[in-house]
Amino acid sequence: MAALKYRFFEPLPALAAQNAPVMAGDGLQLIVGKLQGQIAQFAAYPRLFADNAGNAAAKNWTVPAGVYALKFRLIGPGASGAVGQNSGPRSGGGGGGAGALCEGTLRVSPGQVIAYRIPPGGSAAAAWLLAETGDARIVAGAGAVGAANGVGGSGGTAAVGADHAGGVIGLPGRNGRGGFSATLALTIHDDGGDGADTLLGAGGRGGKDANGGAASGHGAGGGGCPAGNTAGSGGAAALLLEY
Repeated sequence: MAALKYRFFEPLPALAAQNAPVMAGDGLQLIVGKLQGQIAQFAAYPRLFADNAGNAAAKNWTVPAGVYALKFRLIGPGASGAVGQNSGPRSGGGGGGAGALCEGTLRVSPGQVIAYRIPPGGSAAAAWLLAETGDARIVAGAGAVGAANGVGGSGGTAAVGADHAGGVIGLPGRNGRGGFSATLALTIHDDGGDGADTLLGAGGRGGKDANGGAASGHGAGGGGCPAGNTAGSGGAAALLLEY
């Protein structure tokens, strides 16, 4: 999977709570000091932290000095596609569903420890930021595996705690596409469904009398396939922080 690169389009709120504005009564030395602090701050703005390694264990990230707001995007793990069936009815397997999406802006303090979890693709565990339960939770659920009868897997669900009302949105992941079986020129062809795409890349393509494709996008679903083949794997969850 390609390296994760992303930039948010909307500006962050001002981060310079420690850099007071220049006042009419300030002396020259104080004015120069304030301006130097502001120039140094914005010379490095924005910065990006990204984790898409896919790990079942929770991790921590420490807010750097001078940072008072984070803009984030969190996407849950994508599911694998399904292997189809030869009877009852015959069909290619459905594509895997995509992980849910959460994004918004958080007010933070320098030195604050931010906990998060970014599960690997195919995991049923949700990705989360700050907390998995309670009012502080920001949870991006995992997509569901496609079905052998051709039904695409459902997208993951999002949950946002009351602490973030108005500042964070949660959106469900897309469903995987359905697989099917068709007879062309007296020959039966089984096609797997495509895995669901995400904003961070494409789902795996469904196998047409062949293996399903692996997701190339973070949180995207894997492609389904006919019986006797191998379904594609889903994409790992991802967390992006801009500050």
